[in-house]
Amino acid sequence: MLKPLNFPFIFLLLQIGHSFGYDFYINVTLPTVKNGVRPFIVDTTFRTSFVMDYKTFNGTLDELSTYNPDDSYSFDNKTRPYSTWAKTSTGDKPISGYLANEAFEILPQKGVRHDFGIITKPGTEDVVTTLDGNTRIGRLGFYEASRYSPSILFHWLPKFKEQRVCVHITESEDRSVKQSVVAIGVKLPEGRLITKYNDKYNYGWTRIPIGDFRIDGADTKFASSKAIIDTASSKITLPYWTFDRLVQILDAKKNNETGEWTVRCDKIKTFGFSLAYKPFEIPFERLVYREKPGSRLCRLLFGRGADLTYLGVPAFINTGVCMNHENRDLHIYDSSYKKDSPIFADAKDYGGFVGSHGY
Repeated sequence: MLKPLNFPFIFLLLQIGHSFGYDFYINVTLPTVKNGVRPFIVDTTFRTSFVMDYKTFNGTLDELSTYNPDDSYSFDNKTRPYSTWAKTSTGDKPISGYLANEAFEILPQKGVRHDFGIITKPGTEDVVTTLDGNTRIGRLGFYEASRYSPSILFHWLPKFKEQRVCVHITESEDRSVKQSVVAIGVKLPEGRLITKYNDKYNYGWTRIPIGDFRIDGADTKFASSKAIIDTASSKITLPYWTFDRLVQILDAKKNNETGEWTVRCDKIKTFGFSLAYKPFEIPFERLVYREKPGSRLCRLLFGRGADLTYLGVPAFINTGVCMNHENRDLHIYDSSYKKDSPIFADAKDYGGFVGSHGY
């Protein structure tokens, strides 16, 4: 059971089971493709979108996790190369292929055409593989919606009244309910709101100040930074100076073959910090992954980055975030399970989209 902290305003997150690899994804219809409903990871750090090429990956990924241009009558090869870097559990990885254009649809009358990459570089399956080994067809870039560098949101958001994207995971105390949600064009979940932040310097609609890092309630003196909402990552990525100090405190050991860090599963109880100057903490059980039942050693779900913090999936269990593209407001809300209080239940009434998936 969680112990409340003595702060005037705090939200707490319930622990994740070691065997559940949550991710944020939505099913998108490729209307001109046979069996065209495909699962895409939503990536709020990425502008571009990509899919995995069928001819390259049909032996290592299942059919729904690949795209075959031959199956589509609206496929348009842009005859230009495509390359970028995508996050994996062990760091950024270069991926490449070619640029194409296709129709994408999340709701009737909300279809768009969008440029995307088709990845043909072998050995890159991990960019679409979840913590538990499930695979998706690719990623949708949700970072910005700008005519100068248009993500798919630039085409989708004008079709909704509400210029907002929300994500959360709900996990009941007994874990009989386990659900990830990505919502587009929805109203704020009034009655569940916790805090709000607006970046007056316009650095991006997914950024929020982070600081006051704590381990088991004790101040660490780690430096403050900016945090970016990172829906495609299974980890919380810290600036290198913070990460290096953390693994030292935790006595974590690096596996030089995999690049992963391991730590005793019960090394500490909580990891805390403030977002937009409001404190919260995460049970340590949610920041490690026990790969073998009964093992005392767990994989550490922290990554080593540059100068920013990236808040991945572990930060959003029973806590959600709404990002408003129009006014850059970022709201944090309670997404814990309440039997008679479903979140975004009326979204269909006003044309919002809610993609939810059980585990």
